[in-house]
Amino acid sequence: MKKTLTIVALSLIGLIIIATIVLGFVNTNFAQINIDNATSVTLYKDGKVNTYYKNDDGVATNTAQQYKEIADLYNKESKVSILTALFTGAYSTKADIVNENTTISNKTSSGYWLVFEFDEEQTLKLNGKEYVDSTSTSSDPVTFTKVVLQVTNTQGMQLVTAYICESSSASQATYTMSIYANQTALYEYINDAEIF
Repeated sequence: MKKTLTIVALSLIGLIIIATIVLGFVNTNFAQINIDNATSVTLYKDGKVNTYYKNDDGVATNTAQQYKEIADLYNKESKVSILTALFTGAYSTKADIVNENTTISNKTSSGYWLVFEFDEEQTLKLNGKEYVDSTSTSSDPVTFTKVVLQVTNTQGMQLVTAYICESSSASQATYTMSIYANQTALYEYINDAEIF
């Protein structure tokens, strides 16, 4: 009987160790906003501004490399192991959207910000589902052409803010989204960037 209990206990310990290792290596993605179709990103660093284009043909300066570097860092900021997500609380917390008008220039005048712009309307998704504004008379999902993303010096997964603009020419964002991200590398990139 003792031998059977020992075997069962060792088996359970082994399963726990294997599960912990697997959860430590398997990543999950908390990205709420897909930037694959963005055409440009504007970097705001304490009021100074640079714009980088995904396709810089016909643009006076070559900016595609900087765009790619920023996009890669953005895409990596929301990927984390399931084990880390469990310990930080990110795994059990869902992204949230608030319907409020926010003046963009008031936000981007200080601190670090990224503004992704799209040529075509993108459908806003919240936790994997198309977002329909419950306060609107329309039953269509919300669309956007500009996203203004706050970049902070986070240590690990933290809540950050994204402002959603329905039009690229809009001076105000209509929606504020709170999302989990680890922005350390993105923050360091902007901190080291030369802005002219």
